[in-house]
Amino acid sequence: MKNKVFLKTITFILTAAFMLAGCGGTDKNKYEQPASSAISQENEVKAEKSKEILDMAGRRVKVPSEIKKAYATSQIGIIALYTLNPDKLAGWGFALSESDKQFISEKYYELPVLGVWSGKNGTGNVEEIIKVHPDIIFSIGTIDSSQKDLSDKIQVQTGIPVVMLDAPLEKLDIMYEKLGDIMGEKDRAKELGDYCAKTIADINKFKLKIPHGKQLKVYYAEGAKGLETDPKGSFHTEVLDFAGGINVAEVPKQSGFGRSAVSLEQLLKWNPEVIVVGYDKDAKSGFFKDIYTTPEWKSIKAVKDKKVYAIPNKPFDWFDRPPSVNRILGVKWLANLLYPEYVNLNIDNEVKDFYDKFYHKKLTEQEVKNLLTEARGR
Repeated sequence: MKNKVFLKTITFILTAAFMLAGCGGTDKNKYEQPASSAISQENEVKAEKSKEILDMAGRRVKVPSEIKKAYATSQIGIIALYTLNPDKLAGWGFALSESDKQFISEKYYELPVLGVWSGKNGTGNVEEIIKVHPDIIFSIGTIDSSQKDLSDKIQVQTGIPVVMLDAPLEKLDIMYEKLGDIMGEKDRAKELGDYCAKTIADINKFKLKIPHGKQLKVYYAEGAKGLETDPKGSFHTEVLDFAGGINVAEVPKQSGFGRSAVSLEQLLKWNPEVIVVGYDKDAKSGFFKDIYTTPEWKSIKAVKDKKVYAIPNKPFDWFDRPPSVNRILGVKWLANLLYPEYVNLNIDNEVKDFYDKFYHKKLTEQEVKNLLTEARGR
């Protein structure tokens, strides 16, 4: 009897021990499994927060799925970002001038100045850019091997993805489409891209009306004395080429910032019918103001006929430097200026529409007048 009781007791203890061991094993699995799942879930979340895209240079870049702040390597890109959604712009390339501020909302005046990598003297400050934590950096403009190398270098230096987008006049709609897709601004990007595409299509139709042999010879005057320019086919003269003017400048095409020096003798030989002048928008005096009083220029047809026009440039240039989306408005202005009988546009209304759509600014009649006063010549 005692032996039976003893055996039952031993059996009970062993059974309980096994049960406790089983429970202990279950508890261990209970805590280990969620930990493993948590790691897996964290990795999934990270994967969901980024995506790989193919930029317009053919580079594969992993970018955040949600972009809160963005920067660009040039003024071209900075202007594009501002027009798309200024609240997502991380900073300016250069400090805003007083004339810029007339057309930029006051809430963006104090964005940090972070510099750019374009032009002859790049001013991009890697440390300052990292401090403001942009989610992405865009290189928008021309795409070539040097710009690819620069984009890769900036990406390594900052640890921030750099996406390259091409931005010639006839691809601005595609640029906006890709920019909007990455930035989470598809509807807004489509609105701006459609405007660009329609402008290109409309001007192409208008140009078909211009009789053969009626295209005007045009000189693009740059520099303090008007004796610098860019030739046909340059990124800097796309507006002139597209608007149907014949660029008289027979000079070498310069890379980067452009500008070739010309002699007065060359200019007299070219004898342009129209001169469009680019100059410092905040200058108190300049070549445009002096051209009619400079004796050496008086025999040029454009000067004799008083067909010299200053390129509008507030808040940013409509023609060049930087060759931004403003060129879309520049094409309308110049095509109408050169061929008013064939390019039937109300430029005042076009200016109001563009600034409202792209710069979030409703212009007054006086502001439109101020923008176009020198653009209409004298």
